[in-house]
Parts: sequence; C-alpha cells; structure tokens
Amino acid sequence: MYTKLSKPDLIIMDFDGTLVDSRYELARISHKVLSSFKVTATLNDIRLKIGLTTEERFRIHGVESEHLQEAVAAFEVAHAKSDYAEVEPVEGIGEWLERFRETPKWILSSAPEFPIKSVLERLGLDHYFNRVICRSSSDSFNKTDQLRSSIQATANQAIWHFGDEIDDLQAGTYVGAVLFLLEGTHNSSYRFLADFLITNYTRFDETMAEQRNCDLFSYIKEVQRGVESIELDQVQALAAYLCNTAACNRTIYLAGNGGCYALTSHFATDLRRAFLTAGVRALTYVLGNSVETISSLSNDMGWNQALWKEASVSLLPGDLVVILSTSGRSFNLVELEQQAKDKGASTFRVYPQTVLSGAHRGIAPLTEDIFSTFCSLTTLAVRRKLLWNATNQKSS
Repeated sequence: MYTKLSKPDLIIMDFDGTLVDSRYELARISHKVLSSFKVTATLNDIRLKIGLTTEERFRIHGVESEHLQEAVAAFEVAHAKSDYAEVEPVEGIGEWLERFRETPKWILSSAPEFPIKSVLERLGLDHYFNRVICRSSSDSFNKTDQLRSSIQATANQAIWHFGDEIDDLQAGTYVGAVLFLLEGTHNSSYRFLADFLITNYTRFDETMAEQRNCDLFSYIKEVQRGVESIELDQVQALAAYLCNTAACNRTIYLAGNGGCYALTSHFATDLRRAFLTAGVRALTYVLGNSVETISSLSNDMGWNQALWKEASVSLLPGDLVVILSTSGRSFNLVELEQQAKDKGASTFRVYPQTVLSGAHRGIAPLTEDIFSTFCSLTTLAVRRKLLWNATNQKSS
C-alpha cells in the first residue's frame, strides 16, 4: 500500500482528456477535415482514435501519404478556431480544484490557446491556474522541452503531474513528478509507467488509498506481452548474419545509446562466449566502449558523427553493424548506419518497428527489457547454428 503523499508544491495538468472531455469536439473537427479530403469515417470510429497524434489518427483513417501533412495542418487551423462550446469538464474536477485552491497550478497542453481559455472562462475554472503553457502556432510542441525551460522554477519542489498520454508521462518524469494517468482506451499499453491511475476526480481519495505507487505485476505482464511480440524470424535472421560474418572472418560491430548501449556490451560478451565455445574465430567490437575515444571524437566532431568516426578506422566491406535503438531516430545511429552501408558493410536494425510485431513501440524502459530477451534468443539461435554446422562437418 502506498504511503500518504506529501502536499504538492506545484500541480501540472494536461487539458484535453485530463481537465475536460473533448473527445466529441475533436472527433467533430476531425470528421469535417477528413471529409474535405474525401475520407469516409464515422464519428464513433474517429472518437475511438482520439488520444493518438493527429498524424497517426489520419493515417489510420486512410488519408493518403501525399496529403497527410496538409490534412494535419487543416485540423490544427480548425482546432485553433474552436471555442469548445459543448465540451464538459471531467467528473469532479471543479470540487477537486477548489480543494487545492492554494496550490500553484499550471496547464501544459499541446492544444491551442483559444479553446483552452474559452473553456476555462465558460466553466469558471480560469482563476485556479497560475500559468497556461500551450501551442501558440503550427510549430511542433514538445511538453518535455516546454518544461525544460521552466526547470529552475520547479527545482526541489514536490510536483504532481496529471495527463492521459505518453508525452504527459515523459514530461512529468523529466521534472521528477508523481505521475497521475487518466485512464482511457488509448493508453492501456503504458499505464504501468504511471504512479496512479484515475478515471475521474470524484473518487480521488479512494484511488490514492487503493493503489500502490508502482504496480510491479502490471509491468511484468507488459514485459510478457512484449516478449510475445518478438518476431522470431528476425531472431533467426540476425543469428544467420552473425554466423555468416564470423565464417567470412569479418568483424561484428554493435552500437546503441543509453540502455541500448549497455545491452550491446552484454550481447557482445554472450556472442564471444558462444563463438569461443564452438571454436569459431569471431571479432566483436562495441562502439563507444572506450570513454577516452568516444569523448574525444564527440568533442572534436560532434556526437552525431562520433560512433561512425570510431567505426570508420577499421570498418571494411562485408563487416556487420548491429544497431539497437528504442526509437530508431537517434541521429548518431542513423548516421552510423548510412555511412556503414556506403562503405559496403551490412547492417541490422534492432528497432521496435523491425523486431516487434506492433506492441510496446516507443516506450524506452519496457522496450529495453524486451530487447534484452531478443538478444538472449539471438545468442541461443547462434549457438544452435554453430552446433548444427559442427555436427554436419563431423558427419561429412
């Protein structure tokens, strides 16, 4: 059972889905935009996708790639003009805000300013909030980046952060907040990252008393689901690449950032042992393993170039570069892959979108745990291939 939380010094709240239930209004705006692009979708189908990014929703509903950005821009224009006239507050929010009247409160939302202020004034909630941080233009809006500029103001404070999407949890984690997630159909895959799950504010005290700070059993279940989503044909494919590279007396390079870097080091150790046990010569090299080298290259050439510059000294055509990344978008890894290909090396991506069947993509702590299993399975597959090869050689 979770011990009583200390009183917060600051409360940060998302808007859509956290303070107000705006699903029907967002669905109505989306329906109008989709219709203008000749996409047929019911209001109910659209409403069920609210919570995903606009780009993701529109792609699912069938907007063609060449029109996707135009459709997203059209939605943002219409969204910015909406006064949310029929939007209602989440159950119990008025009484809850009154209870914490003396606590400073911020709104942190990627919604435009006009609908936020219109609803707050209409519902009589505007006086509860000291600051509204929201989208002011069509430029991208990153909640963590927005909080980063305010970090000094929140240092050493007890913060509560309320939201309903993954970017709310990421922003709250950045400032060390207690994380409250408003449950919805769109956020089931990352609920385990929150400290508390709530459906409304009426039962807030009961929820606090019932739930534990960290639901370890939920996390275990999510890891299990993630492991079951591993594409076993990708395990076999990487094992074949590794064995073939070793058989050709070429070098295996492994690269990753953060937790994925730690995995590459462990993976390399397991592979060396597998090849050594089978009596097969295999060179494995973990990029970034030398602090002196990587810090020097980063200082002189920039972080995005550092891994490639380290590899370029010895990389040859026919070598293999295995890249682990929970996002697949890290600039230094993208640069490494492209340069390695240009030099004639083979590359293999261990990314969520390449080795998992769809679940748990983009949630770094969970993905790293799943990747650990992927690497273990690959090592096992390598051992079996080596044993099979040795058995065949003896029998021949």
